[in-house]
Parts: sequence; structure tokens; C-alpha cells
Amino acid sequence: MRNRLFDYARSPCLPQASPRRETPLGRREPTYKTLEVITYWLVGDKSLNWNTDSYKSAMFELMNMSHSVELRIIPDDEYPGSKSFLFDKAGGNTENSRLILLSDKLSITSWSYPEKTNWSLGGIVLHELIYHIHSTGLTEEANDLRSHYDLKMGGRHLPGKSQAPPFRKNK
Repeated sequence: MRNRLFDYARSPCLPQASPRRETPLGRREPTYKTLEVITYWLVGDKSLNWNTDSYKSAMFELMNMSHSVELRIIPDDEYPGSKSFLFDKAGGNTENSRLILLSDKLSITSWSYPEKTNWSLGGIVLHELIYHIHSTGLTEEANDLRSHYDLKMGGRHLPGKSQAPPFRKNK
């Protein structure tokens, strides 16, 4: 089984030029922020039966596709057009077939039992990958996966057109 690469960036979105400083000749030189990038690989358990349900099968296909997807964790208040990424978009959004943005305010643990009040990092990543990047979202409702894994329910929405090339209807 091949390993697929998913990248997590845990600091500000991209290296950005900060205020420029003057040089002796009067020219301005940009200064840059350092960006810390942590890379993780999702590796499937070889002893797991990946065909027991459609979600495991979809995840297996995602991990073995040749198309890479970057998962970028950004500060919650820096999502464009939003004061709170967690509140407005449940902390996750598929920007395109190669990029998923995630809020740094997502809980790394599951929801609070029994209220299911927290969006979790794992639950949002599953939703974004399987519902929006894989073709599963073209045949199911957004909450079907959440119900299957007993995750916090969200609003109804369409999968969009961000499926990775191997999963697009019109290849």
C-alpha cells in the first residue's frame, strides 16, 4: 500500500512580507516571517478490512490516489470574510481539490457527550476529505457520514466541485 501525503501547516497561512525596512540607499527591503510546517502521512492499517463500509473504502482510495491534498491549520480569526471560522464554517472548508483550511480552534478531542457541542479536528477532516474531495459527497447528504461516526451534525450543504481528479464525474 502506498503512503499518501497530507500536509498540515500550523502557523500563519503563508510567508508574508512584513513592513519593509529602509536600507542605507533609501530602498526598502522586505522582511519575512518564519513559517513552521509539519508534514504527516496518513498510512492505512494493512490488517483493516477497508471494504466494510463506503467511508473506509473512500478513505483507502484517498490515501492511495496520486493527487496530494494539503490540510492547512490557520488562526480562527484569519479566514477570509469571517470573524470566526469555527462559528461560520464549523472550522473547515475545502478551498479546492488540493487545499483544505482548518481552524486552529477545532477540538482535538471528540464532542462533549451527550450534547455533541464541539467540532473536532478529526471529524472535520473526515467530512472535508470524504464529502468534498472524494466522490461520496455526490451521492450522499453532508450529515450521513457524521451520523455514521456519531459526530456533531451540521447544516445541509452541497459537496461543491472540489473533487480530486480521480473522483470527478467528468474525468
